[in-house]
Amino acid sequence: MASPTFYYDFNSPYAYLAARRVDGLLGPGMRWQPIALAFLLRAKDRTPWSLTDARPARMRECEERAVRYGLPELVWPSSSRARSSGVTIAWRPRRSGSPHRLPAWPPPVTAGRR
Repeated sequence: MASPTFYYDFNSPYAYLAARRVDGLLGPGMRWQPIALAFLLRAKDRTPWSLTDARPARMRECEERAVRYGLPELVWPSSSRARSSGVTIAWRPRRSGSPHRLPAWPPPVTAGRR
């Protein structure tokens, strides 16, 4: 049986929340695979919640979950440019053949300000 794969996007606070717990759920043999969720949403003709009126409620939900999980306070970036470098970092180890798992994934949402 193939090892499970955890698909994540550095721009997703939900991926951050899941990433902090996924090892315990899927085990140590799990493969981490970065994705670009924006392209998947665009292909399905969907708009990210961060660009809708749901944004404030979703942000509060993520902040509340982080507190429940004992994670650092979430601070939201002022633009998507503040979050783009994580994807580049994630793809480099994969291409070089070294282990893909990043030793510590700081939340993408700590890169900016409220």
